[in-house]
Amino acid sequence: HMAAILLANGHEVILVDNLCNSKMEILERLEYMAGRYVTFIRLDVRNTPALQRTIEQYAVTAVVHCAGNKSIPDSVSHPLDFYNNNLTCTTSVLRAMQRSSIKTLLFASS
Repeated sequence: HMAAILLANGHEVILVDNLCNSKMEILERLEYMAGRYVTFIRLDVRNTPALQRTIEQYAVTAVVHCAGNKSIPDSVSHPLDFYNNNLTCTTSVLRAMQRSSIKTLLFASS
């Protein structure tokens, strides 16, 4: 898990997720493993203005983007929905980063 590695290496991590295909238990497990509180913002990253406000509020300097749908069976049965959602997520992240002058992005896709 990317967040666990970043936390273990002393980085501050702010997780942003709308929880449409994940669970709060993952955050709780991450906090237990890290031994510290992890900032969590429940937000759909397609909401570019809200994402930009979050980036600026927490003085984010780099982004690790893993947002999007990930179910293989669903992607096969609804490929255009997946493509549209995942592309929209990435576009929104890039716009918010550009407006906040963030130049460092690690993009992970499944």
